[in-house]
Amino acid sequence: MEHQTSSAILKNVPDYHGAFKIHDGALFADLQILALDPNTGRINVPPGARIWVDVGTNSRNTLASTEARCAGNEDVFVISFEPLLGQYCRLTAAQRSDSMSHLGTCIGSRDLNDTEMIPNGIVIPMAVGSSDSIQEFRVSAIDGCSSLLATNDEASKDDRGDTFWGLCLDTMEIRKVPTMTLHTLFDRLLPEGAVIDYLKVDSQGTALDVIESAGPEYLDRIQAVVVDALIDGFVPLYAGQNTCSESLLAAQGWGFYIAPNGTEVCMLSSYVIHPNPTMI
Repeated sequence: MEHQTSSAILKNVPDYHGAFKIHDGALFADLQILALDPNTGRINVPPGARIWVDVGTNSRNTLASTEARCAGNEDVFVISFEPLLGQYCRLTAAQRSDSMSHLGTCIGSRDLNDTEMIPNGIVIPMAVGSSDSIQEFRVSAIDGCSSLLATNDEASKDDRGDTFWGLCLDTMEIRKVPTMTLHTLFDRLLPEGAVIDYLKVDSQGTALDVIESAGPEYLDRIQAVVVDALIDGFVPLYAGQNTCSESLLAAQGWGFYIAPNGTEVCMLSSYVIHPNPTMI
């Protein structure tokens, strides 16, 4: 598929003592982005916490600022993926300095006073994709519209302009970003045997690739999913963008139970919920 780009694009590039690389008009650097549990080598999820994963977090409609604030979700630990460094910084800016905070921890999915500084999640400056690699990420004039997918030429001819959708279709820059599969998240980073209680995917057209990246080994460890999907009958903004009906069909094939009136949602909304049968 077009958005799959080999990590070989950075091989055989001169580096500076392994600290950074200058290549193709860009500066690349290897740096630590998260401290893992020294005993397990995995993400330090509080015991008993429910794990929520937010893919394509950006800085609005985030799990940490919406659903996670609801009463009864005090035990939620949110793992957010956001490849745009500007938005990553905004997400981590709420982190406050205290004895419990550490690299990569963001504080405050609920209103906390100065004596209630409870780490409730982490932010990872990466995208989630169909492979563990470096891929091209197209940064839109409205950065919430940025995607691993190229824009749809047919849509750009009809809709380009100073409207919201026209700006979404305006690619300002193409960056190289690291991508991780959900399989690797399960296999190497989540606590052994962990399940994802709730997965939100707002990745601008690649939701099915994100879910499928868990592989058959881990798909049944995802309890509920909400995805962004193109409303049926609309011109795709991105080449290969998942439609609502395609999302429903794929979810059924993976063994998910479709929420009541799910087929009607395809005509009304861009979000589709797929609870797992184990939750019914």
